[in-house]
Amino acid sequence: MGTLTAPPPSRTARSSAPRARPCVAGDIGPERREIECEPVADPVPARPAPAPPVPAQPAPA
Repeated sequence: MGTLTAPPPSRTARSSAPRARPCVAGDIGPERREIECEPVADPVPARPAPAPPVPAQPAPA
């Protein structure tokens, strides 16, 4: 076999996804990881706005 004429493809050309950056905070520990991974509950629907007050009838004179 002959020698290779083309250089091997670079690593950035092979993967289309961006490289993950390491966490700058370091290891947060299993307890904190559990808290951050807990599912978030659905927000409670807002209460309906109260009905506007009905104006009082004037007293008969």
